[in-house]
Amino acid sequence: MDDLLTLVTSNVDSLGAALPVLETMATSDAAALASASASDSLIASILMIFVSEIGDKTFLIAAILAMSNPRSTIFLAACSALWLMSILSAFLGHAVVTLIPMSWVSLSAAIMFLVFGVKLLQEAREMDGSEISKEMQSVESEL
Repeated sequence: MDDLLTLVTSNVDSLGAALPVLETMATSDAAALASASASDSLIASILMIFVSEIGDKTFLIAAILAMSNPRSTIFLAACSALWLMSILSAFLGHAVVTLIPMSWVSLSAAIMFLVFGVKLLQEAREMDGSEISKEMQSVESEL
């Protein structure tokens, strides 16, 4: 338990150190982003991905698969998929910003988040208990 507390505490300290980088990324200030150190950017990226992946579909599917399959195989497969998607995202992110003005990228990202968020909320509101159990059964049958 003490190890877990130490891990959480160290991550909170790291988050405190990475907050200025996260704030700079949010403001899209190119000069400030260029002055951020590589370690600050690395910590900010790891923390952002970690927080966004908790409760994600990939997280849940890996947890369900690990219940009935060898954990090491599932771990290697999930890590490989995350690495591949991260590499593709990094290359795409670099290419998009060099081809399209950053203001357009920020605006389109905000619009996409809004559209997907509204769509998810509508789907959740329309779902009833039987649809949720059917969805769970279909996931379990696929696994």
